[in-house]
Amino acid sequence: MENLENVVRALEEEARRVRDLFESEVLPQSRRAAAELLRTASKRLSELAKELDTIAGRDRPSPH
Repeated sequence: MENLENVVRALEEEARRVRDLFESEVLPQSRRAAAELLRTASKRLSELAKELDTIAGRDRPSPH
């Protein structure tokens, strides 16, 4: 029974180590990557909006 308790303790410690690694390494990197992706998407959406404004300006009927 003591051997099983040692195995359980070792597994719990390993799970804590993996969780700590995930929280300290994986999450911050994922957040940085997501932020960069959003910045890139925002820039591209802004460019597309400008293109649509240009097209809309050409589609307007003349004021005469």
